[in-house]
Amino acid sequence: MPTKPYCIHNYFACYGFADFLRGTIALYYFCKKYNYDLYIDTTTSNVFKYLKPNTKYFLHDGIEKYYKNTSFYKYNCPGMSYHDIYINLENSFKQGKSFIVSTNSMYNINAQGIPQYWGDIEDNCKEFMREILQPNTLLNNRIQDVFTNIYNMKENDQFKIIHSRSGDDFKKEDEQMCENFHRKICKYMEGDKNIEYILICDNVYIGHNLNKNIPLLKYWENMKYHSGNKTVSDEGIINVLVDYFIMSKAYELLPIGPCGSGFNLSSSLIFGSKLKRKESI
Repeated sequence: MPTKPYCIHNYFACYGFADFLRGTIALYYFCKKYNYDLYIDTTTSNVFKYLKPNTKYFLHDGIEKYYKNTSFYKYNCPGMSYHDIYINLENSFKQGKSFIVSTNSMYNINAQGIPQYWGDIEDNCKEFMREILQPNTLLNNRIQDVFTNIYNMKENDQFKIIHSRSGDDFKKEDEQMCENFHRKICKYMEGDKNIEYILICDNVYIGHNLNKNIPLLKYWENMKYHSGNKTVSDEGIINVLVDYFIMSKAYELLPIGPCGSGFNLSSSLIFGSKLKRKESI
């Protein structure tokens, strides 16, 4: 058991992978500020079945002893405003007592005290996040299989990722949006033919049609899920994580679509040395 107060992050099944990562970053900063140890309860999501065990930060066996007589808080959006989440979370640390929390809190606060959507993270935080975000052998094999048998590439080949983000309706058939994406992607690729392009997409219809109509665009027709969804299968979680770690290897990340994405932002911020720039096309 830790000798100083600890905070345990619980991946409560209600939000996506990037939400969990953002909350973890927020907890990292608060733990540093208030001298807490930070742990992650890996029994709360099957995501952790596909990450390397981490004896320094991950808790699994004997987790029950940490929960005994320890307060549990749920500071999440939807349900609370991000401002209230941040304030309540910091107040929990100010009590100086160990606690368990599920949160997708922001961590970047402006001069007026308003939480901002993501933001730069310090090098030590990047190292911490990279340490806990390491694919295990099974997941690495799936990533390698996608590169070899679907992309016909090597993992260390230079490539750009076009990340299509159209919202959380993974099966919506939006012909106009698809045509708009098609036009913009073709125009961009025509101006830069000396590198491979990979499409990562959150919509089955759009992904299928872009793959069919843009032969040079490499695409894995996979399952679309939020990893925090209570009904997501293990295969769905693997699909989410494979996409995420492929994104982390990109030379350049090019978001497209009307919706912002913590998925690509977190990948860029955490694995930034491999992502040269972010650009909306």
